[in-house]
Amino acid sequence: MSHNIPYYLGGIKRAFCDGFVSVEYIIKAIQKPKTSISIILGEIQDAAERGDKDKKNFWKAKLPFFTPSVIIPLGSSRRYENIQDFTKLAQLDFDGFDSSEEAKEFKEYLFNEDDLKDSIVMTFLSPSKLGVKALIRIPKAKDTDDFKAYFRAIQNHFELITPTFDSAPLNAVLPLFIAEDEEILYRDFADAVEYSEQFFREEVEFFNEKNPVTHTPTSQDKYYTTTVRIFTEKINAIASSEGHTTLRDCCLWLGSKVGAEYISEYEAISLAENMIRGNGYLTRGGKSGVDNYTKTAKWAIGKGRARPLFYEFF
Repeated sequence: MSHNIPYYLGGIKRAFCDGFVSVEYIIKAIQKPKTSISIILGEIQDAAERGDKDKKNFWKAKLPFFTPSVIIPLGSSRRYENIQDFTKLAQLDFDGFDSSEEAKEFKEYLFNEDDLKDSIVMTFLSPSKLGVKALIRIPKAKDTDDFKAYFRAIQNHFELITPTFDSAPLNAVLPLFIAEDEEILYRDFADAVEYSEQFFREEVEFFNEKNPVTHTPTSQDKYYTTTVRIFTEKINAIASSEGHTTLRDCCLWLGSKVGAEYISEYEAISLAENMIRGNGYLTRGGKSGVDNYTKTAKWAIGKGRARPLFYEFF
């Protein structure tokens, strides 16, 4: 992949392709944008921190941007009818983090730990610093329907991992605005593995390989006892900046046991809430921090419930 990503200099209101750049150029532009761009990005971040959405959108509309998933001819507008080709890239957008620290933590998780990490080309903080952007390598789409099919497969994966996933990039011509992140994470396009549809098929088969068992969970039930013990041990071990990610993963797992009817949803949520309040690291942010962790826990338990996991023993 060389110089074939369309860029647009006129801001969102002038959406005509001004030329083409390489993935490497985008990385360098995000690492160290021009001074004029940095000023605009500073205004966006300030507006986001103050919760001023109108001001944020005003400044964001002035940013240059790219359409990383498709080729648009020079001088043409970014419309579906002007798509000339597809680039083997899909844009990912995760938004609504409570702090830039939380967004940074997820950026690193996405690039280094997620099951699709080997397909990720780059991850970086959004212009507001409260979101994460990424480019992921996908098979070359034949048309927009094909692109949407690939994207929905990715969407199925991430919607089970985080409530911050935004499905807007299903639109292949969605703009990717330039941002500023000196610590952008990236790998060479050639080294990124095309994500495999087999991954998703195997994932679905894994979660649905058994039929649900029906029994009433009680405190004496060996499945219940094992579930509580494992969850308790995992949450008690949280003592680092990866706490939010660990809590989310543990609650997705706990929700899968609700789906398997090993523990009721009420008991699972109560257990998670009590464990959060009793964990020294998770309570460092005071009431607001605990409330945010509790929100994540409830969301994850609900998501996990839809995909029951059954014990292989007993």
